[in-house]
Amino acid sequence: MHTDVAFYINLGSGGLFRSRGALLQHRPRLHPVYRLSKTLQRFRRDYPQLTIERLLNEPCLNIHVGAMVLRRNFNAYGATWLAVGMYNAGVKNKDETIAARHRYAMKIDSIYKGIKTGNIKPKVIN
Repeated sequence: MHTDVAFYINLGSGGLFRSRGALLQHRPRLHPVYRLSKTLQRFRRDYPQLTIERLLNEPCLNIHVGAMVLRRNFNAYGATWLAVGMYNAGVKNKDETIAARHRYAMKIDSIYKGIKTGNIKPKVIN
């Protein structure tokens, strides 16, 4: 018996995509491709073959690159909620960015605690 699991992938500095197998669907109000462009430019120095199209069409590559962004943040800022917030909102020290980092970090902290306590269960979609 095979079932597809739906999950959300956060691309670099923003933008959620719902993934079901290899199909990624854009949530328009988040404009992830625009937000991803600066992060992608930095990665393309080391990985010139990396493209937005590949990230949108290859979920494993997408997850790998997202993990690399988070790892780079941990290396630079420590394994802290600040680094997690920077994964989503970036590193600028503008009031809006600082607030967005905090909101994202607290959201992820809440989800993490929910998973650890068993209050958040995996969702399987047939």
